[in-house]
Amino acid sequence: MTNQANLLNLYLKLLLDNIKVPPPKNFLASSFKELHLRLLHLTWQAQQVASGNYSQRVDFMDEFSSKAFNSMVVTVHIPPRPVVAF
Repeated sequence: MTNQANLLNLYLKLLLDNIKVPPPKNFLASSFKELHLRLLHLTWQAQQVASGNYSQRVDFMDEFSSKAFNSMVVTVHIPPRPVVAF
């Protein structure tokens, strides 16, 4: 398969939400490889938060990480207030 075909194959799989596909080994795919690895790590971090590890923070994709993911983790981690009976 040519470099362009490998790159297209990776791109199509990422579009179809298949981030577990191994990235091709060619110089044209370097930016997709980096994105691919970051998405895999983000998936792992979201799974960690879902299992109760609230120390996870994302430090890429500026607005996504600072305003969405990290804020969500902090909000989810706030312990609920005890209910006081009258």
